[in-house]
This record gives sequence, C-alpha cells and structure tokens, in this order.
Amino acid sequence: MDGTIPHEVVALMSQNDWGIIRAWREYLGLTQIEMASRLGIRQPSYAAMEAPGAKPKKNTRERIAAALGVQFDQIDV
Repeated sequence: MDGTIPHEVVALMSQNDWGIIRAWREYLGLTQIEMASRLGIRQPSYAAMEAPGAKPKKNTRERIAAALGVQFDQIDV
C-alpha cells in the first residue's frame, strides 16, 4: 500500500460514524474476533479500542495497523 486511504474506508467512516480502525476492519472483511486473535487479546478488549471516542496508545495503534496489514499512517489520522 502507498499510504493512502481508500475511498471506501472514508465512506464507511462517514456513512456509519465509525472510527478509522473499525472502517478498515470492516473494509477488509475481518471480525473483531479475528482482530483480537491477531493481536493476542480477547474480543472485548479489542472492541473497546473501536468504541466511539477511543484513542488507543501509539504502540497499540501500530500493532493494530500491522494486524490489518496497513501502514501506520493509514490509521493514524
């Protein structure tokens, strides 16, 4: 990927009032359970990271980007 954010991800954010992490996850067709597994945590802990207004720490956002297979700057907006 080249650091850009696909229009579809931006549209999901706008249409559903989702944060960028959830929009990417939905765009990529992943479940919260799959993401939690990739991060080595439980699903409720991952769900809290996607909750409205949540802003995980930078190192956690870096791990989420890696789990999604995207560049950090693609979720750190």
